[in-house]
Amino acid sequence: MAGRLNLFGRMAACFDDRRNRKQVTHPLPDLLAQRVIAMALGYEDLKDHDLVRNDPLLKVTAVARPRVPGGAPLPALAGSSTLGRLERSFEEADQRYHKFTAQPSRLQDLYVELFTGSYATAPERIILDIDATDIETHGHQRGGFFLAFR
Repeated sequence: MAGRLNLFGRMAACFDDRRNRKQVTHPLPDLLAQRVIAMALGYEDLKDHDLVRNDPLLKVTAVARPRVPGGAPLPALAGSSTLGRLERSFEEADQRYHKFTAQPSRLQDLYVELFTGSYATAPERIILDIDATDIETHGHQRGGFFLAFR
């Protein structure tokens, strides 16, 4: 589905990528795909990528370039340091030192575009039913460690 929607390519358009193209090993859509797919597989920590960057199935899934039968194997995916730079793109620090700059408003627009694009005719109105109920638990109830919104 991500391929049909060009999800990671469209997500990449929501970032400014100021890397020198001649020195880029991992295109931005591949970095986003690697991070999102790994999180979906339970690898939430960046340090996990140093272990799974050589996983053949993750390589085939996350890399946009087609694999040529009988050709060279796909190179290793990005390591934790490269992905860390991508994640820090949302920080409000001095942007001169960031090679990536996220545009959160463009990402928000993409979410709405993806949702409305799933309909033949875009809905007239979208209702977000967000439940921020904060009910305290007493005793040793399961899930009692959850702190809701405070």
